[in-house]
Amino acid sequence: MDRELQQGAPVYFIDTYNFHMHLSSLSPLSIRQVRLLEVTFKSLDADEFATLFYQKLFWQHPLLRPLFPVDLKDQREKLMSVLELIVHSFDEKTSGNFTLHNSLIVPLRNLGITHEEKGIIPAHYPIANGLMLEIFALTLGELYTDEIRDAWSLALQHVTAAMLDQSI
Repeated sequence: MDRELQQGAPVYFIDTYNFHMHLSSLSPLSIRQVRLLEVTFKSLDADEFATLFYQKLFWQHPLLRPLFPVDLKDQREKLMSVLELIVHSFDEKTSGNFTLHNSLIVPLRNLGITHEEKGIIPAHYPIANGLMLEIFALTLGELYTDEIRDAWSLALQHVTAAMLDQSI
């Protein structure tokens, strides 16, 4: 049986109605959380992660399939590029507090606009973010901890907020 369909795999509920957040209202990441992003990203099998992500996305949300190209090779590469960008996107603003690099806010908003043009709506972001946390749990196995989940969850919230911020 495919790993993504195994019973007993953790499932993370993300409140799809609570997706309107502002960067200023988010907690900053700590140095430990930034390091956890780096370490966990380096330990991922990129092809496995991206393949599982899209398999589960389309299995759990088949109505989203038409929003994506038939051939997902480029899409899988883009997903992993975005995760790598996230890992390197946080700047120490005050002692021990890391937030998104200022230079990335506008490009992330532009990415959000591109997503909107393709039919992605704000309620899709928590679905994707929650699914990424599931795939981290599946691919990291015993290495996956609550601390890693919290670090990635917060980082994804920062990126999502920038992508959806219409004040930019």
